[in-house]
Amino acid sequence: MKETGIVRRIDELGRVVIPKEIRKTLRLNQGDPLEIYTEKEQLLLKKYSPIGALDNFADALAQSLYEATAFTSLVCDLDMVLASKGVWSRELEGKALSQKAVDKIRQRRVEVITDVKDHIWPVDGELKDIKSQLIMPVSSNGDLVGAIILLSKNSEVDAKTLTIASFACDFLSKQA
Repeated sequence: MKETGIVRRIDELGRVVIPKEIRKTLRLNQGDPLEIYTEKEQLLLKKYSPIGALDNFADALAQSLYEATAFTSLVCDLDMVLASKGVWSRELEGKALSQKAVDKIRQRRVEVITDVKDHIWPVDGELKDIKSQLIMPVSSNGDLVGAIILLSKNSEVDAKTLTIASFACDFLSKQA
């Protein structure tokens, strides 16, 4: 465990302020849910991800999307790529989402991006040769919980791909 040298006191209501530097580093925003654990004599806080709790399901969903669409398929929470199947899956799975990808997801709009200058590589790193991509946010009970992202070197996003991705988002939102 990394020590920060920062000490905070618990107020009369049991609250503790998490320093801005730590919130920024861990991408903690106002309203984000946290899980609280105890381990021996330690108190642990972990950013809660409803989709992150569905590891095996997210992996199977990414595989099904890849098989149905032939697009590289990503299942993401608001921080990272939880599951990835397809061309770039080894480069993407388990990596933190880029800030540009998080910003697109937080807009809560379905984005079909075909213009090369507008493409967003989902994680930090070099942009690959993408012909088209789809970013589809996933909400559960009104809360934004993640996204499904589809990437293709060869194909355009068509009505069939949109329908399949939409069905997957709806299904995932009911599981989260």
